[in-house]
Amino acid sequence: MRCGRCKTARYATRECQASHARAHAPVCYFDSGVQAMDAGEPRKAAKLFETSVEKAEKLPQDERVKRRSAAYLALGRARQMTKAYDAALAAYASGVQSAKAANVPADAVECMVGAANVVRATDGAAAAVELFAAAAARADEAIASGGARRGPGALPGADATRLVAARASAWANQATSMLATPGSDARRAKSLLKRALDARIAMANYYPESSEAKRQLACSRANYGLVLRLTGDPGAEAMIRAAEADAAAIGEAGAGIMQALKRNSANLGKAPAPPGTCPICLENFGDASVEAGCGHRFCRECLRTWLKRSNRCPTCRQCLNFAAAPECLDFGAGAE
Repeated sequence: MRCGRCKTARYATRECQASHARAHAPVCYFDSGVQAMDAGEPRKAAKLFETSVEKAEKLPQDERVKRRSAAYLALGRARQMTKAYDAALAAYASGVQSAKAANVPADAVECMVGAANVVRATDGAAAAVELFAAAAARADEAIASGGARRGPGALPGADATRLVAARASAWANQATSMLATPGSDARRAKSLLKRALDARIAMANYYPESSEAKRQLACSRANYGLVLRLTGDPGAEAMIRAAEADAAAIGEAGAGIMQALKRNSANLGKAPAPPGTCPICLENFGDASVEAGCGHRFCRECLRTWLKRSNRCPTCRQCLNFAAAPECLDFGAGAE
C-alpha cells in the first residue's frame, strides 16, 4: 500500500499505515508541499507546509522541533514566491528559532538568507546587506564549532554540506546587494563573490552528479565574471564564457541563469551616465528633472514612464515610495 497523499510512503497493511499515521503526517504534508513547489504551485505548497507545521506539534519534542525547522524554511520560500512577504518573514523567523532548538544551523542560516532576500525585495538592496552578513557570520560560527567537520559533536554530512552551501549563498547575496547599493566597496563585493565561487567549485567537485551544485556554480561564475567586468579585470570575459558554458551544460535548469547573465551583463556593461544626464535616456536633464526618494535624479518623463512598469529605482533597485512621489508622477485615473 502507498500513501494516497505523498505517494512515497509504503505499508504492508492498513493497520500498519494507521499505526504510523501520526509520525508520518508531518513528513507526508511536507513531501506533498515539495511536490507542489516542483510543479510550480507555491500557493498550494504553502498550505501543505503550514499543515506540516501543525502536524509536527503532535510529535515528541526532539522530532517536533526538527520537523518544524524544515517546514518553516520551506513555508517561507513558498510565501516568498507568492510575494506574501510579511507571511514569509514570519515563517523565516519561526524557522530560525526552531532550527536553534533542533541544533540544525543550516536551516537557521538558510532562513536568515531567505529573510534577507525578502527585505531586499521590499526595502531595497542597501537594507539587506547587513542581514546577509549576519547570515554568513552565523554560518562561520557553526562551522568553527564543528558544524562542517567530521568527528565528535559534528553535524551529519548532509547538514554540514548544506551549511557550507548556505554560507556561500549568504556571501554571494551580500556581494550583489553591495553592488546594487551606491557608494559600496566594489573590492569587498569582489572578494565575497570569489569566496562564494571557491566554495561552489569545491561543492561541484565533491558532488559531480548534482545538478543543483552545477547550477549554483554557474550562478557564482556569472556573478564573479560580472564583477570582474565592473572592476576592469581582464579575466572577466573568460569567466563569463565559463558561466555560459556551465549554464548550457545543465540544460533547462541553466536557461534562467543565461537570461539573467545577459540582462545583468548589459546593465553592468554600460558606463555610468555622465554628470547632469539622466541614467535612463542618457540625455541632459535640462529644466525638467526630478529626484527619486533614493536620491537619484532622472528626467521627469523618463521616471514617470519607468514607474509604470516598476516601483524600483533603475539605478539602485531601491523601492520608491509612491506616497512621497512628486505630483508630476501621478498617472491619473486611466493609468494601469
